[in-house]
Amino acid sequence: MSDINWINVTQQIGIPFAIICALGLGIWRIMRWLAPRFDKALKAHLELVHQTSEASRATTQNVKEIRGLLEASHNKYKELHREVVEHRAKMERES
Repeated sequence: MSDINWINVTQQIGIPFAIICALGLGIWRIMRWLAPRFDKALKAHLELVHQTSEASRATTQNVKEIRGLLEASHNKYKELHREVVEHRAKMERES
């Protein structure tokens, strides 16, 4: 496109249309330059989304396991507390 004689084009189609064509050509070149960079950024973003999704699933699973452990510990402590209360009551009755 560098061999275009812009003066002849302007005289034939008019200044406003020549400006529109030049802007269109500039935008087309910018888009051609940006396209590979955008594709690379999009692929990186999609990979990040995938990794974040996997991390979220793993975190959810870990939280469920921790909740189960906490519930089991809580039940065990309740049982121990009940036994301590019963033992104290028995000790008080015997003394």
